[in-house]
Amino acid sequence: MAKQSAVRQAAMEMERIDTHSHLQQDYGPFTRPGGEKLHFPTSQGVSNTRVAAEGCRVLYGVDPGRFIRPDAPEEIFEKAAQLRAKGQWEAIRHAMDVANIRKQLAFTDFKGGPLVFADQDKGERLAYLAYIDGCISGHGEYPCPDMDEEYNYYEHLCRYHGKLAHLDDMLDNIDAGVDAWRDKNIVGMKTAIAYTSGLAVSDPTLDEARAAFTKAGDMDDEDFRTVHDYAFRHAVAACQRNGQPVVIHTGFQIWGHSPLGQSNPAHLHNLLINLPPPPTKTRLTSEVGQQLQRILAGAGTRGLGQTVMLLNPQTLELNAPGSTEPVPVSGPGKVLRASYDNADVIKDRLRFFHVK
Repeated sequence: MAKQSAVRQAAMEMERIDTHSHLQQDYGPFTRPGGEKLHFPTSQGVSNTRVAAEGCRVLYGVDPGRFIRPDAPEEIFEKAAQLRAKGQWEAIRHAMDVANIRKQLAFTDFKGGPLVFADQDKGERLAYLAYIDGCISGHGEYPCPDMDEEYNYYEHLCRYHGKLAHLDDMLDNIDAGVDAWRDKNIVGMKTAIAYTSGLAVSDPTLDEARAAFTKAGDMDDEDFRTVHDYAFRHAVAACQRNGQPVVIHTGFQIWGHSPLGQSNPAHLHNLLINLPPPPTKTRLTSEVGQQLQRILAGAGTRGLGQTVMLLNPQTLELNAPGSTEPVPVSGPGKVLRASYDNADVIKDRLRFFHVK
């Protein structure tokens, strides 16, 4: 436990780029939970109060215990009201300062809107990751065992893109969208297909994808897989061309009936080994100067070992103290051990640091 605490402390003390944020415009007031409405032994919503309790310890210096309960200290809610009185953006910026977050990556749509708080921030603390999922799966509900409504792939695509006569129309839209991201302060791509179609992305040819797309509204599940996976690979290639990272969500499922195995990061192996090397070293922005990998896989609460082993050992390097020579690291055990042994070095440089 002492070693884990040392690594955690080193991580929390260094300036960070946070790559995961569902940033919202209005969070509303922070109120105490109702005792009868939130039954702590049984309610799934209790997990939210645990996150809030950690936030109270960091933001307000008040420890409410493991959860926010109905009898939580009144001081918490007084300080929360004072912070919110500064305005939405000022409150969030203050929270970023306290958490030592130098740059926050927030999510936006593939088309680049809305960019939450972009007008207030003016590119100083926020940058954005664009979700590709709607672009390649279609508008509205994505294919998932927990969605009851009938899913017509072609109709959903046309609701998102407009009328699509050919597959190439959608591919052109993907290219144009990704090529325009940098001018909008969108610095990379985000996907959560682990929740819907899964991470076992097939590798169809362009001719196969075009042939499947000609069936339009009559595409079956196999045609969906062919078109969807070709479009996903096309989007990844567009990011490679623009030198932008791809953030892939993995780990546990959020739906009740989606197969747990489809979110295993090991499925990404064929995708990763077939990617061409990026033409130049990828950097988030010139202001940040923090190198990101071309693929960042969030390991979730499962799959850390698979995620680490997927990456080339040369991408997991820590500079030895007083040396410009990198120390190669491979394997989850070695990564964790090297992180502890080089706790001070982590504060200066750590190329792979995204385990969500």
